[in-house]
Amino acid sequence: MKRRFSFVFRQLKRKIVVGIAGDSNPQRQAIVSLLLLALTELALLTLTFCTNFLSAYIHNTLEVFHDFRLRALSNAQSIVSFERATGLFFEQPLQRWHDTSFGGWRFWNTYYAGVHPVVTVLFLVFILVRMFAWKLTRVNWKRMNEGAAPLSSPSPSL
Repeated sequence: MKRRFSFVFRQLKRKIVVGIAGDSNPQRQAIVSLLLLALTELALLTLTFCTNFLSAYIHNTLEVFHDFRLRALSNAQSIVSFERATGLFFEQPLQRWHDTSFGGWRFWNTYYAGVHPVVTVLFLVFILVRMFAWKLTRVNWKRMNEGAAPLSSPSPSL
């Protein structure tokens, strides 16, 4: 099933690219294919961010999730009571130390709010640029073998 879906998806992509770029210009087809890929990635990123914001909005505004919040709080309290009973609970002293030692929460909040999104976006851009560079510079051996003469091995010199 997966191979069939992949084949159908490749055929659909090929029809779209040929429909936009034309059948006779492979360079234009490559550019259209890359632009289609970039638009797909942009749409997926946009959908991901919108889904996260929509999910947060729904969770914060609808009362349907009130029971889930109460259940989560109850589960957290049972975990803390288990940790206290077994002597594994050390979160409060750790938080006190973190607050007093080097401004902990302010530092990590600043990092998370300021650095984390920037690094994430830069990493995604880096991956896309590397992918585009790879697609533009890779050799399509199948096409070369279909249209080119076979490579001859160099004769050894004595």
